[in-house]
Amino acid sequence: MAETSKSSPLFEGPGKVKLEYFAIAGVAEKVRLALACAKIPFDDIRINFAEWMGEDSRKKTAKYGQLPILTLKDGTEIYQSFAMMKYIGGNDPEGKLYPAGDIEKRLKIDIAMGVTADLTRAFYPAM
Repeated sequence: MAETSKSSPLFEGPGKVKLEYFAIAGVAEKVRLALACAKIPFDDIRINFAEWMGEDSRKKTAKYGQLPILTLKDGTEIYQSFAMMKYIGGNDPEGKLYPAGDIEKRLKIDIAMGVTADLTRAFYPAM
């Protein structure tokens, strides 16, 4: 088993972590998959566009005015899907997503994530 601490806000406290995103796969899908692979229970909150843009919208309270938002059990909000994935991977109890203590494997993962982001940006105009 990997060297990971169960003292993370992913595990401590009552309830589940919460992932907020639109009712589409989009950039939150990789975060959903990481949470599922790490066997971390989470509430998958799907926000429709009217709720996001409304007068009492979540957008007004979002730190950067964007989704996805991962809210930990202690109330900490994490923004940016790649940061979420690395945080989840680093807290994976089995160490299979972002292996603790293996800088070479982490480098390969970071490169793959970067290439994926570049390809996604290049492909977006075709969608």
